Amino acid sequence: MRALGLLSLLLYCCATAGAARAEEQRARLSTYLRAFPRPGVDEPRESLQLYELLRLHSRDVGWRGVSVQADLWGRIELLDLDIGREDEGRARGDVSVLLVEYRAPYKSRLEGLRLRLGRQFVAAGPSLVEQLDGGMASYRLPFGLELTAFGGLCTGLRFFEQPWPVGTDDSRFGGNWVVGGRVGYRFGDLAAVGVSYRHKRYDAELAHEEVGWDATASPLSWLDLIGHGAVELVTLRLKELRAGVRAHPWRRLAAGLGYRFVSPDLFIPRTSIFAVFADDPRQEVYAEADWRPRRWLRLFAEGAARVYSESCTYNDIDGGVCEDSGLVTASALLRADLWLGSARRFRLTFEAQRVGAPERGFTRLRAAARLPLIHRLTASADVDFFVLDRDEGTSTLAAAGKAAASVSGSAFLAYPLRDDLRLLAGGNVLATPLFKSAGALLVRLDWLIDVPARPAARVRISRSTTALSLGSVRRSGW
Repeated sequence: MRALGLLSLLLYCCATAGAARAEEQRARLSTYLRAFPRPGVDEPRESLQLYELLRLHSRDVGWRGVSVQADLWGRIELLDLDIGREDEGRARGDVSVLLVEYRAPYKSRLEGLRLRLGRQFVAAGPSLVEQLDGGMASYRLPFGLELTAFGGLCTGLRFFEQPWPVGTDDSRFGGNWVVGGRVGYRFGDLAAVGVSYRHKRYDAELAHEEVGWDATASPLSWLDLIGHGAVELVTLRLKELRAGVRAHPWRRLAAGLGYRFVSPDLFIPRTSIFAVFADDPRQEVYAEADWRPRRWLRLFAEGAARVYSESCTYNDIDGGVCEDSGLVTASALLRADLWLGSARRFRLTFEAQRVGAPERGFTRLRAAARLPLIHRLTASADVDFFVLDRDEGTSTLAAAGKAAASVSGSAFLAYPLRDDLRLLAGGNVLATPLFKSAGALLVRLDWLIDVPARPAARVRISRSTTALSLGSVRRSGW
């Protein structure tokens, strides 16, 4: 913890020293006020919680190519004063990202060099992702070779809860560390391949050691091929294998086919008892299609078949045994998005989903709407109907008498107080026989700060929309 405190102080000093000279600053401060009934021993107790989330990105801080990123949150209980127990505490908080990064400027002698120091997420291939307190270095050579290395202390995913009360943790940080890297080669815009490695320990005991590989190719302008996998070196078992093809022969149509093998227990550290209770290895074949026949209509369909090939039981003596299972399940998803009105600002979404599972499949129906009101006021509503199977093979809504159904709904109003200040207020309700019915009230206030370097055209691309706006963009390797 002392190392993390010194590192945080160093990053804070770097951020404050160069903030006045930062060429570009972007920040988002979100305030959440959430009221809900908390389960109690005798009866539910009312709870009121205040959340603060901060995201900061300052570029060219003091020196060209140096940036500072921060992503942190805090929570405090305002109403339920009896919450101050050792297992919970009234106040919580965590730092998700806090780092200093250097990227060599475009057309400089060190172009392609990237260095990071601090709490960060690192990726060595598609399936090897880590959050750590440490460093990362990568270098892309002009002829296509890519080298990446990282190492540091394990932090774990602590977005919403601390794994132990602050100041009372007894984990030996000296024995919790992870190292890894990736070597890749890029053949221009045609293809790319890579091999990655990760070694991770918890309390000086081996948690993960694996080798992964990844490959992508675009032989045609409308055809993409992807593939990646990983092998656990301790047990010499295949952790994951995925291969797929995606084609978009027409501007309004895209389709894909794929295969995936996964061993869920290998995604959990070997030091965790939950690795014993993970799902059995399975294979999956899927197909998807995304079609937009009209500018106001978008249709999406996805289907998959899973084969649970074997049921395994593992131990430290002989490694465990596996038996053939052969269970086959099917899943499907249908979704339709409609944009109505003169300016297509009124949006409707309808969704139907069926997921088959060995013990508990479910059927889900969802409807959502977003409606602009007067004076930039926007209303949104969402209703979700969920049916959980009780008996294996129950797969239709007609068998609702043998299933546990739940209905949840939410409604919100959004209003931009200013161009950089937005208010959101609303709530949700859940009614289900599995748990007691409950509701929650949520108020959110977002404050956006964007200081661009210079006015220029900026393209922002998301899965659903593409927008062109004024902002800052500069060809400097960013």
